[in-house]
Amino acid sequence: MGITLYLGCKFVDIVKLSLGAKEFIEINARTVAVKISTGEPGGHNFLQPALIQDLVKALNGTIVECNTAYGGRRSSSEEHWKAIEEHGFKAIAPCDIMDEEGDMAIPVTGGKHLKENYVGT
Repeated sequence: MGITLYLGCKFVDIVKLSLGAKEFIEINARTVAVKISTGEPGGHNFLQPALIQDLVKALNGTIVECNTAYGGRRSSSEEHWKAIEEHGFKAIAPCDIMDEEGDMAIPVTGGKHLKENYVGT
C-alpha cells in the first residue's frame, strides 16, 4: 500500500479527493461534529483554527468538546467557553460543549475495564 501526497492542496481539498465528490456532498448536506481539543488556556497544543477552518466550513461542522475531568480552566463550562473564544474557534464555526448541561451513564456491555461510560446530555 503506497502513500499519496497532495502537495499544494488545502486540507479540505484532500478530504474531497479522499472521499469522492458524491460522498463529500452527502456529508455536506448535514451538520457534522468535529471533535478536536480546543486547547488549554495559555497553551499551544491544539490545531490552529486557520488550519481547519476550510474543512469545518465545508462539512457544515460544529466544533464539539466536553469539559475536562481534571482541574484547569476547561473543567467548567464558563471557563471552557472563554478558552474556546480566546483560541479563535468561535470565530470559525458553531461550538458545543457536549456536557455543559450535564451527563448520563451508558452501560458498557462486556467491558473489560469499564462498566459504564459517561456522555453529555
